[in-house]
Order: sequence, then C-alpha cells, then structure tokens
Amino acid sequence: MYILKFCLIIILMIGGMSFVISGQSNDNPKKEQDSKIPEGEAAFTEEQLKDYYIVYENKAVKYLRTVFNRYLRKPKSADEETILLKGSEIYIKSKFIVLSRDPDVFGNSHITLIFSDKPDKVFIATVYTGGDLRLDRFQQENRFNEEDLRRLRIRYRRFIEDKKHSM
Repeated sequence: MYILKFCLIIILMIGGMSFVISGQSNDNPKKEQDSKIPEGEAAFTEEQLKDYYIVYENKAVKYLRTVFNRYLRKPKSADEETILLKGSEIYIKSKFIVLSRDPDVFGNSHITLIFSDKPDKVFIATVYTGGDLRLDRFQQENRFNEEDLRRLRIRYRRFIEDKKHSM
C-alpha cells in the first residue's frame, strides 16, 4: 500500500500529462522547454523512503536486473526477451532507479526507470508477472523533454546517486 502511494506521488510528479502540476493551466499552449516536473530537489521522510525502498524487493523489478545481466553476459545470444535490450547496453550495465511501478489487471507490471550512470533518458519496461516472469517491452519513454530530464536529475538526485538502494 505504501509503495503504491509513493509511486503514485512520483507518477503525479512526472507523468501527469492531463492535469496541472506546476501551476500552469493546461489550456495555454506550452513552450518546448516547459516542464510538468516541479523545480528543486524532493524531500522525503524516513518513513516514505523506507516504503519506497521496498520496490526493489518486487519480483518484477528484480527480474529486470536478471534479464539485463543475462543480455550483458551473452549479447550475441539474444533471446526473445533480451533482443528488446539491443542498443541499450550503455544504459543497462548501470544500476537503475525505479520511478514508478504500475501493475495492471492483465498480470503486467509497468516499470518506469532511469539509469544512475547515464540519467539522460527515462525507460519503460513491461514485465509479465501472471505466471512465469517475462520481459514484454523495454523502450525509451518519450514523454520527457530535456527540461523534464534536467529537473528529474535534480529532483531525484538522492535516488540516482544512491548505489545501495538501486538495482
């Protein structure tokens, strides 16, 4: 429950395309570099952090690291899952930070992540969890412009630099 609340807070901060976050009206056309992510570094209580760190114990999140490592060990022997990672080697060799994890009714877990060594892109991964785990999608999340990414790096600096709690 706490993980879901925390992830929803992050989703509201980074993913809310259909509502106002920064006090600007959605009725006004936005300039290219406007951002829906608030300025400044986010502050969290120790309880909120503890609740968030539980996300790294989630089986779908752990499975992502397993698939990344499998691809990195044998990139030329890509299988049905690891072929999705082709071209992402520079990212997946780094630890990642979960920005949100959203389960759906079909047994999928949609995980939004950023890599700590190269936080210049946000990615979305879909892991099927309704039986055997399976990576079904891994791609760059294109909803974020350069200003969004700059603000994400500032806002979640604590998580991006945290090697202990990242995956």
